[in-house]
Amino acid sequence: MTLTTFITQDGRALPAELAKLDAMLDRLAAAENPRLMLFVHGGLVNETDGINGAHQFAARVHELSGEGWEIAAPI
Repeated sequence: MTLTTFITQDGRALPAELAKLDAMLDRLAAAENPRLMLFVHGGLVNETDGINGAHQFAARVHELSGEGWEIAAPI
């Protein structure tokens, strides 16, 4: 399982974050059975709390790690 956090502003990923999104999409495209989970925290927290929340979520679903899951977490 790979967690990809990316910073957004006005509903779009910041330009500096696009390489991380491209890498995640490349992994999904190469996977035999791609699986994507989206973690959305609601947007009412600061960047640090959003990233921490995404890591806490990823830790809770760690049992999926052997199944090729990707987690996308816009912050």
